[in-house]
This record gives sequence, C-alpha cells and structure tokens, in this order.
Amino acid sequence: MQSPYRKGEVLLTQRITKPWLLLETIFKYTPFAKTEEKQKLSLHLYTKNIMDRRKNEAMKTPSQSLLDMFIEISENNPDFTDEDIINEIVTFMLAGQDSVGAAVAFSLYYIAKDENIQSKIVEELDAVFEKAKPSVATLHNLKYLEQCIKESLRLAPSVPIISRILTEDVTLDERTFPAGSNIFISPFITHRLPHHYPDPLKFDPERFSQEEMDKRHPFAYIPFSMGQRNCIGYKFALLEVKIVLAGILKTFQINIAPGHENLDLVYRATLRTSGGVWLHLTRRK
Repeated sequence: MQSPYRKGEVLLTQRITKPWLLLETIFKYTPFAKTEEKQKLSLHLYTKNIMDRRKNEAMKTPSQSLLDMFIEISENNPDFTDEDIINEIVTFMLAGQDSVGAAVAFSLYYIAKDENIQSKIVEELDAVFEKAKPSVATLHNLKYLEQCIKESLRLAPSVPIISRILTEDVTLDERTFPAGSNIFISPFITHRLPHHYPDPLKFDPERFSQEEMDKRHPFAYIPFSMGQRNCIGYKFALLEVKIVLAGILKTFQINIAPGHENLDLVYRATLRTSGGVWLHLTRRK
C-alpha cells in the first residue's frame, strides 16, 4: 500500500484565504470537508496496518522505534488505546516531515552564506566527536550548532502561522476579543520585531547565547508555539535537525549555488522557498 503521507492535499490554506470556511457549520457542507475526511481515513487505515504488522513482528525483531514505544505504553496502560497510538503517529508524521525538512533546508542556507559561522560549527563538531561517538548526549553538547538552528527558525519558522481558540476574554490595545474567538498568531512576524531582535533580518546565532536569551521575553521566540499547547515533538525535531546538519557539515563544505543567493519565501502548510534551496557541496579533506 502506497504511503498517503506524501500525497495529501493541504486544505489549511484554503480555509485561511476563505475565512467563511473557518466556520465549521459551513465547512462541513463543502467538498473540502469530504476531501479532508477521506484523507484522514486513508492516513488512519495506513497507520493501523503498520501498527498491526509491527505488533506481530515485535516478538521477533525488537527495536527502539517511536511506534514500538507507543505500543509498549499501550500494553502497560489500557487507557492508552490503539486509536491513541494512531492519532499520535499521524501527528508526528504530518507535523514532523515538512517542518523538519524546512528547518534543515533553511538552516543549511543561512549557514552556507557565512563561512565564519560554518567554520565555527565544524570546529565544534570536531571537538565534540573527537571525544565521543554520536549520541543524544553528544548532540546536546553541540551548543553553537543549536544556536544556528534557533536563529534559522527565528528568520524562517517552519510554521509561520498558528491558531488558538481563546478560553477567556483578552484585551489588546483597548480592543477586547471574546472567549471562543479563533485567533491567528504569526511567529514569522513576532521573530522580526526590532524591539526584541535589533537588526532583525541579520542572521546572528549569538542572539541565542544563554546570556542573550535571558534578556529577552520568553514569548518573543515561538517557532514551536508556547505554553500547554506547544509542539509535543519539538525536542525530537531539534535532535533530528542536529543529526542531519552535523552529518552534512562534518562531511561537506557548503556554499550557495550561483544564481540562488536569494530566498523567495512561499507559504503552504509550512514555510518554503520557491524553487527550493540550492547548495554546492565540496567534500572536506
């Protein structure tokens, strides 16, 4: 069965650009709602097949995959059902593919533009991996690489718009938004506010040194949202991005391909650049 995760139609942009579709009473009678339900069913059936197959294989081939961990939790906690496993896996797959891919691509772009930053990352990689093999612990020691990833997510957050439903009345600039309102928040705009980030268009990883972060309001940086409804997999996503970047930068010197120096940002469900990020890779000696 072909994976439905790579061929779904993104309907969020349709609902944002046609505000009346944000009203569920209207949306449920449109063809978009039928498409959404069909896609949901396809994703859940595919994931259930994978889960059932993995349950049968687990006795023969133990592993440490995320799905295996969810299955183990379910076996020890009857309140965590198969439906819960499917919902969590779908969330991780849908939220984790494009967003992580975008974070990797934009991070490589900004790192490739500055040879000094790239050299500093490689020095850190050499120092950390000279003493220990790659592991979760050693990845946490890549402090400067993490600063570069965070600065890239500031300039190009994978999810540039998020929405929340207010649970109480909120007053901003003498205007009150009633409880139940669906509001949109833009990390893309928030991350470029000059009173939080002087010279906001400059790529500067030093903004995310511990000293600088301590000076800033915690809600000035929200690539994974914030609070109780923040991204459940953000730590996992950062580790993924670190692993990929470390592997590439340890092996290759990267430069922007001629003629592709500028980004043409576009929005789908995640932030992208029209035509992609073009790099020239040279194997390190």
